[in-house]
Amino acid sequence: MNLLLIKDFCTKRGVAISKLADMINMSEQNLHRTIKKNKMDAGVLWEVAKILQVPINVFFEDEKPLAVQPLEQKSVMAKEAGTDLSRKIKELAEENAILKERLWDKQQIIDLLQKRAAPPEDDVACAAAGGQQGA
Repeated sequence: MNLLLIKDFCTKRGVAISKLADMINMSEQNLHRTIKKNKMDAGVLWEVAKILQVPINVFFEDEKPLAVQPLEQKSVMAKEAGTDLSRKIKELAEENAILKERLWDKQQIIDLLQKRAAPPEDDVACAAAGGQQGA
């Protein structure tokens, strides 16, 4: 983990370390100490990544991350991802409809087989009447 990147990203984003510390409910001194020790709670690191608009995995990569992407480029990427997501949702909805139809067909077959396997109602009534005669 490389928490020293937090300082780099703060500088690139124009966010003061003191402001970041306030945003994550930590004192500035404690944030500096955490960065220096290179130890941070995962939830806090997640918040830092969100605030600095970087993927959390950049703090775990051995290599130096690529330059921070401008927000406009991230916006375009998000729209593309949204299109992919919309397409995937549509595909899943279609697959779901097909599976529901297959399930309905299977249930109809089960109902039909159960009707065929059950004794006719006349036989059930006769068996019940015969059982009472013997008593």
